[in-house]
Amino acid sequence: MLVLYSLPQDVKANAAAAPLSGEQLYKFNCMACHMENGQGQPGLFPPLAGTDWVAGKKPDRLIRIILHGMVGPLKINGQPFFTTAPIMPPQASLSDDQIASILTYIRSAWKGSAAAVSADQVASIRHAEASRATPWTEDELHKIPVQ
Repeated sequence: MLVLYSLPQDVKANAAAAPLSGEQLYKFNCMACHMENGQGQPGLFPPLAGTDWVAGKKPDRLIRIILHGMVGPLKINGQPFFTTAPIMPPQASLSDDQIASILTYIRSAWKGSAAAVSADQVASIRHAEASRATPWTEDELHKIPVQ
């Protein structure tokens, strides 16, 4: 079940004055599936906290997942993750800054220490993958070199 949240009126009113933090964006866009603590929902939505996908040296695969979504089987920290739900719907309507903020947050939250993500990194991948119209699979993402 996909649950969408709308921004509270006070947040909408202040959005023009100050951009939302990565944590706020995570809560509005990701928390329904991945939970506040990043542990996901067993059998439905994968965890983010402490995972090899989030802690990777470069965020390129994560950017692609947010932009186009992801389907199919998935291994997290080397263990199969089984789900009856689509793993990740595309979130391409988010701006480059918003995606960078969310990824910076999840890469540093829950005792994470991965590097911050820039809007330029997101823009570069958005441009490179502009013709893509389908969600990614794990196999496809692993074929993309990440140095």
